[in-house]
Amino acid sequence: MPRIRTLLFIIICGVCVAADLTVNGSVGGTVELPSALGSLKVEDFQSLRWKFKNIDIAEKLSGQTEVNLHAQFKRRLQLSPDFSLTVRELRLEDSGEYHRVGRNSVGLQIPTYTIQLQVYENITVVYIQSKVTWLQVNHSCGVHLVCSSSGNPEASFSWTKGTHTENSKEMHFFLSPEEGDISITCTAANAVSRKATNVTIGCSPTDWKMFLYIGLSAAVSLTLISLAVYCCCRRHRGPAADADRDESTVYSTVNDRSIRQSHESDSQNSPITLYETIGEQNVKPQTVYDRVDFNRSCAPAPSPLKKVL
Repeated sequence: MPRIRTLLFIIICGVCVAADLTVNGSVGGTVELPSALGSLKVEDFQSLRWKFKNIDIAEKLSGQTEVNLHAQFKRRLQLSPDFSLTVRELRLEDSGEYHRVGRNSVGLQIPTYTIQLQVYENITVVYIQSKVTWLQVNHSCGVHLVCSSSGNPEASFSWTKGTHTENSKEMHFFLSPEEGDISITCTAANAVSRKATNVTIGCSPTDWKMFLYIGLSAAVSLTLISLAVYCCCRRHRGPAADADRDESTVYSTVNDRSIRQSHESDSQNSPITLYETIGEQNVKPQTVYDRVDFNRSCAPAPSPLKKVL
């Protein structure tokens, strides 16, 4: 009998050492944690327990089985006849170490069997952040890419650029304008899902900094040219314009004085009538009527009645 017990202990111990493993699951999914009892049956043990973070969550004791001993796993655990544990509706907080412990039929503690459960969120979206900087020194662009994704814990990332691949979250390289636009793919993966996305990168020396530099340079140049033209025009037009203004001023002054003197002399003399003015001048006839009647006497014409008398 002692020999059989020793053999059983060795078998279980060997199974425990060989069966320690890691199990991956996805949020909302289901996993099964094997009991690793080998050919032994549950009835061959006085007690069996599943522990999570050293807290009992399921047990078989004195022929009775109980599950859902912890509020975190309420109505989500199920034991198989071989004492394997099924966990449904997985949550991120279910990740951790699960221990299967027990005592054999004679009350000796059997080796602990440990399973590492890792729960992942499915990757649904992959993001690429890009930064392209023009390097005037070597006439090329410095490209910096950062890949990220949804899902927890963080996924692993890989890049594909043409025939080149590398495993990293970030990627750095140089790109010349002659290479044109290139397509780069980032793939995010975890134990339960995988998703990829790509981005097109091009290199151009006329980035926004270059546009800003060119715009400021053009504005400064235009301002300087305008000031130069204005000063040049002022220099050439100044004396002539001043002379014109002086001449107009002198002429206006002389005319004003002549007009005032004329008015003053006229006001001192007696008024001259229109007829006197005309009489003093040798007025020449301007119309046909004037030519006919211009020399006509101002005396009244003899009346026909006088001739009769």
